[in-house]
Amino acid sequence: MKKILIPTDFTSNATNAMDFAFEIAKENNAKLYLLHVVEYPAGATVDPIGVSIVQSADIDLVEELTKSARKKLNIVKDNYQNAGVAVDISVDLGNPYLSIIEKVKDEEIDMIIMGTNGASGFKEFIVGSNAERVVRYADCPVMTIKEPINIQDVKNIVFASDFNHFSDELVMHLKKLQKTFDAQLHFVRVNTPNNFEKDRVSKKLIERTLQQHDFTNYTSTIYNDVYEEEGLIHFAQDIEADMIAMATHGRTGISHLISGSIAEDVVNHAKRPVWTFHLSKQ
Repeated sequence: MKKILIPTDFTSNATNAMDFAFEIAKENNAKLYLLHVVEYPAGATVDPIGVSIVQSADIDLVEELTKSARKKLNIVKDNYQNAGVAVDISVDLGNPYLSIIEKVKDEEIDMIIMGTNGASGFKEFIVGSNAERVVRYADCPVMTIKEPINIQDVKNIVFASDFNHFSDELVMHLKKLQKTFDAQLHFVRVNTPNNFEKDRVSKKLIERTLQQHDFTNYTSTIYNDVYEEEGLIHFAQDIEADMIAMATHGRTGISHLISGSIAEDVVNHAKRPVWTFHLSKQ
């Protein structure tokens, strides 16, 4: 893990994510990419080829916001570089989610670490959060942060799965995550009424999968609950886990609206850091 992207809007949660990413970068000799996106003004329009046309009355505001953001990022950059971590900063104008995805591709980012307040209720159903969209589509692992956390505090990581989709790439990223924190992995299959499987069947599949991929320093559990996302959060609470990890298929469109994405729900509702990896291309 050599390139870490941290999108920031300078909120407290974003600052928590920056500080956590800094610790990881220092331990792994990685480079940080700090990104702030100034969103299009309310009066902006978009022409047929997708280029935003900012009204003249808003140009001064955009310039002032851009200047302010760059000043804040430069302060962070100086502090982090003085502590021995390489930092790149950029300020974009446009849509935060699209800018993040473009940055990942352009710089070949290894991981995104971002703060999030989550989304709930009507807002969650209609638009969700930028973090939710990044989790759904990003080609690299994404870690979302809400509360302050130190790298040495992460010693127990829950990984939830149905154990039917363990690609080599997922295993590689998961082992890197475990190594980064020198943590114990707690594998869990959440058994629900709508997704029920006999324990004897699940146990055989879990152990066969974990042994096949040579995992070490782990536990495995079958946990019963009404819904997968609630079961995962409850299990993490029960064992006092420091982080939740899972893969996502990134459902979209009608499928997403009907059944939702478990990973996105967990990102929105869990208080712990959540690490996700997108499986849609597996």
